[in-house]
This record gives sequence, C-alpha cells and structure tokens, in this order.
Amino acid sequence: MCRLLGMIARRAVSIVDCLATAPRSLSTLSHAHPDGWGVALHSGDAQGWRVYRSTERAHACAEFGKVARDDGARIVIAHVRQKTVGHTSIENTHPFVRGPWVFAHNGTIRDLGQLERRASAARLAEVRGDTDSERLFAFFLTRLDEAGLSVSDASNRDEAGDVIAESTKELRSIADLGAYNYLMSDGNVLFAHRFGRTLHLLNRDCATLVASEALTDEPWEVVEEGTFVRIGGGLAPTTSILAA
Repeated sequence: MCRLLGMIARRAVSIVDCLATAPRSLSTLSHAHPDGWGVALHSGDAQGWRVYRSTERAHACAEFGKVARDDGARIVIAHVRQKTVGHTSIENTHPFVRGPWVFAHNGTIRDLGQLERRASAARLAEVRGDTDSERLFAFFLTRLDEAGLSVSDASNRDEAGDVIAESTKELRSIADLGAYNYLMSDGNVLFAHRFGRTLHLLNRDCATLVASEALTDEPWEVVEEGTFVRIGGGLAPTTSILAA
C-alpha cells in the first residue's frame, strides 16, 4: 500500500511536519513504503505546479528533505509508494501531471481492462509507466475531456467536481474492481475519495489536510468508506457518499 497526503490552504503554508518531522510523517512511513516518493506543490499563481519525484526512499533522500522544507504552498499532493503494479521507476512514481491536473492513488485496481476500455486512445497514449494508477488518471481525464472540462478554471470548478464524482460512481458500479483512494487537483480545488483504504481529514486554522492516516497527534477525522471530498478555497470540506 502507498500513503497519500493532500493539503489546501488560504495562503502558502509549510507542512514540513507532515512530510518530514512528525512521528508518522511521510518520511517515517517511507521505511515501509520504499519504492519512491513524489510531491506536487502549487502556490496559487501563474507558475503552476512544481513537481518533484524520486525512486529513492523518502527518509534517505536529500532532495525529499529539501522539498519538505520548501517555503510553502497553497496546495500539496504528496505520495510515498509501496509498489503493487509496476516496477520501481520515475515513470511509475506518483503524483502524475497532465496539464493543470495532478493525481495520486492508493490501492490496487485488479482489472486494468475495465479502465482501458473506458479511457480514450489519446489519454492512454499519454501513459508513460505501467501502473494501474496512471490508467485510473487517464480514465478521469477522459471523462473531463468528454465534458469539455479538462482545462479547469473558475467558471467550471463545480462542474468538473461533479464529473469526477460521477466518474467515481461509475467505477463503484464495477464489481470487484479493487481499491482506489485518490487525490486529484487542478490547482484550485482538492478532490479526494476513499474506497478500500483508510483516509483521514484534519482542519487547521488556515488549511485542510487529507491523508491516508493521522500523521500528527492532532484530532484527525476518519473519512467514511465510499466518501467523496471536495475542498475549495473556503476550506470547509464538502463530503458526499457515492452510492454504487
């Protein structure tokens, strides 16, 4: 299993604790999740995403330590990997980026054919690795393409979120597909989903965090199985249970 961390804040803030210094930080968890790490940072400006990835163990990687102590970001998606599908390589290291969208996945899809039949040839052609996760991302992007929403902006954020939620419902209708906790963001809104793995929420004064487990000793809330979460600039998470 992999471990996920997402954050969205009103302003750029540091999360060095969750990444590197807390007792259950991603750095600490990487001892059991040794197959690479990735961090995507967005400061809410025209610079867009800054993405760092490595196949090294996060706790032993100098670059991870440097990224963890970054001056801060408004949106963060981070991942430490324990491989189940796909070998250890940069191409298979999360998070994945396509245009404004960043995606990371925790779980295993048992039937890749179900994803590939639902993804467009154009999106499958963008896949560089051999993970189920990158194909899951291609599926979501296909549905956004079909709705004309793959280039997200302020005028269609709610609609894009609806498409992602409905696409997740579509997956839930497939029997025994597997586990697919994920984080996805366009640099404006953070979306998260729990199915088959654990997920937790934490509200701080100026930020909301979502992670595979409680990384600090703060009062994290357990996200119920099957929940889809939207977190925007107002930082009040909107959750809904997706029926199969």
